[in-house]
Amino acid sequence: VARGEAMGRFSVARDGNPGQQNSSRENLQERGNGIVKLSGRGYYKSPDVKGDTLLVEEFFPGGGSAVVLMDGRNGEVLQRIPAPFEGEVTEAVFAGNDIYALAITDLGLGLFKWDGEWKRVIDEQAAGIEDLRCGELESGEKVLHFVSDIDGVRNVYMLNLAAGKLDRLTNSLYGAGEACLSGGDLYYSSLETGGKFPVKV
Repeated sequence: VARGEAMGRFSVARDGNPGQQNSSRENLQERGNGIVKLSGRGYYKSPDVKGDTLLVEEFFPGGGSAVVLMDGRNGEVLQRIPAPFEGEVTEAVFAGNDIYALAITDLGLGLFKWDGEWKRVIDEQAAGIEDLRCGELESGEKVLHFVSDIDGVRNVYMLNLAAGKLDRLTNSLYGAGEACLSGGDLYYSSLETGGKFPVKV
């Protein structure tokens, strides 16, 4: 495993366009066993949570998507953030108080940060990026890690948010995925000739 191997094919962006904000209230429908189901016209996926705030991606029946912050206690929509640059959001996560999202625009798939407007963190490109997650190093620094096939094989990458440094954490021959960081260790699923196995680094 090539820990700390820098990747030069991703380019760090330094521009962004203002986003727009909107807020509304969605209805809640209580189901059995204390489960509360959010109802509405959209399709929601990949929830992330910070305190009482839920972060989801919302997809509209007529097309388009947004990143939505809602109150996890009552389902009230606190903020609806349109997708970056009129693109399509695929995943979004909290990293501390910040929001990061993967989105497909006319230029390809990129990573974006929301701080009142969307800013490019990794420029759009043709390679896949998925399984976006936030982790924390033993030093307390926040990192994002994700899986990408930028070099032709799915491997796990880590972006140190404070340093702006991107490293490839795995050097898989057939593919790596489903990664998580815990206590400074990396756990992931490795595709090999005999099957798919959990690995600790």
